[in-house]
Amino acid sequence: MTAPGAEEKRAGRHPTQKPLARVERCLLATTHPGDLVVDPFSGSGTTAVAALRLGRRFMGSERDPAYARLAAKRLRAETSPD
Repeated sequence: MTAPGAEEKRAGRHPTQKPLARVERCLLATTHPGDLVVDPFSGSGTTAVAALRLGRRFMGSERDPAYARLAAKRLRAETSPD
């Protein structure tokens, strides 16, 4: 898998952002729909987006307010109608 593309970074950038496809693959291998996914270092929110797309619940935290805003922006974009 390649690094996250421009589409994944349209809400902003994080220095260690993971490709959404990689996180989705990990969640599919280790969780079931409805499971709670916990990410104590949420960063740009990739795990939150993957969990949402796969029907998992999500709880995360992020100490950097800028990255918390970035994650919130990505989740709003994911849940808002086009």
